Amino acid sequence: MAGIKAARGNMGAAGSTDPDLAATAFHEAGHAVMAFRLGMTCGPATIRPDKAAGSLGSVAGGKMPAWADDQSREHVPKVQRWFENSVRCYLAGHITEKRYLGKEPEFGSEGDFHECVGFALHFCGSTREAEAWLHWLHIATEEVCEHPMWWKATEAVAAALLEHETLSARRVRETIQESFAAQMEVARTARAAEAPNGK
Repeated sequence: MAGIKAARGNMGAAGSTDPDLAATAFHEAGHAVMAFRLGMTCGPATIRPDKAAGSLGSVAGGKMPAWADDQSREHVPKVQRWFENSVRCYLAGHITEKRYLGKEPEFGSEGDFHECVGFALHFCGSTREAEAWLHWLHIATEEVCEHPMWWKATEAVAAALLEHETLSARRVRETIQESFAAQMEVARTARAAEAPNGK
């Protein structure tokens, strides 16, 4: 997601199609919703297969900022936040797809995991620290992905992807915001119904 692109694959040498398009939609929706949650750059999202890239879908992200390689004291907090948020965006695809399927996905997250490991080894001081850092970020990402409010937003983006195949960055944001508005309206209606005399 962050960096250049998060993609669900691999299509394989024969270019086989995804046996469950909805799984791809949830995977890409997970990337997009997490990017929105963390304020990260998020480009178009698609579940259109790309044979050349060997992917079943993707979400475009922003480029790595020049300052992200600056380990000076002045930039460390900002650099740390960017790396953490980038990894969480990558992890969200797999976590969301797993929740949708109700089991561990058989394939599709290899590229995302590769990016996460690369970021971890680049940012952390040792393999041991990198492993602990990734474990913590995985838990933090799960907490957001499984929260009812964010899960409903993910369902909305996945449904929009299944309907339109590709969503612009603006449409992704609008879909998430519309989901939030609908959830708030349901909550208001429920509170009104519970109030004395419906007031």
